[in-house]
Amino acid sequence: MHLRGGFEVTQGRGGLWGYMEKNASLKKESTLGFQIDGKLQRLVVGFETMCEDGKIPTQKTFDAISDRLDQARNINNQKPGRTPIEELLKLLNALNENLDQTLSNLGM
Repeated sequence: MHLRGGFEVTQGRGGLWGYMEKNASLKKESTLGFQIDGKLQRLVVGFETMCEDGKIPTQKTFDAISDRLDQARNINNQKPGRTPIEELLKLLNALNENLDQTLSNLGM
């Protein structure tokens, strides 16, 4: 499934928690990465559960989850040495807020 594959790409490198743990400047904030990884997991599993239960999720639901996975992957592809730490934290906090909103909108 596309969503599972997108999730596993990010998680295969340790997730955003692992990304933050590997950088001394982000390490003290790494619990944010752990929270984000958990929320991404909830979205993917929630979508898969809908499919298994015989429900047909809408394209809008798929797109919302896919957008969050893309956002996480884009952050994970940033090089901490090239992107200012403040900018990375801004991106991570925005993703966390977007995940909260998406989870709420989807009733998860």
